[in-house]
Amino acid sequence: MIDKDELIDLLAKTTKLGIEALPDSEAYE
Repeated sequence: MIDKDELIDLLAKTTKLGIEALPDSEAYE
C-alpha cells in the first residue's frame, strides 16, 4: 500500500501529464 506522500506525488504527475496532453483547459470546465 502506498502512503499519502506517494499518492499526492502520483496525482500531481498524472494531473500534469493530463493537462499537457490537452490542447487547452476546456475539458476541465
